[in-house]
Amino acid sequence: MIEGLFLFGFVSMICTIFIVNLIRLAKKIVREDERTLRPTIWVTVSFIFIVYMIMISNGAIH
Repeated sequence: MIEGLFLFGFVSMICTIFIVNLIRLAKKIVREDERTLRPTIWVTVSFIFIVYMIMISNGAIH
């Protein structure tokens, strides 16, 4: 039970980071800002982690 609550809180934090960086990346693309590497890396890492956690919760990875 405690592990589930901790995992839920951690995944919620990662999802928030994902959304914030996705919006930041979209704004930089619209403004044609050249410095998009950092938000792109954060969005990619966050997305991979979210997909990984979904796979673990569904039992796809043991």
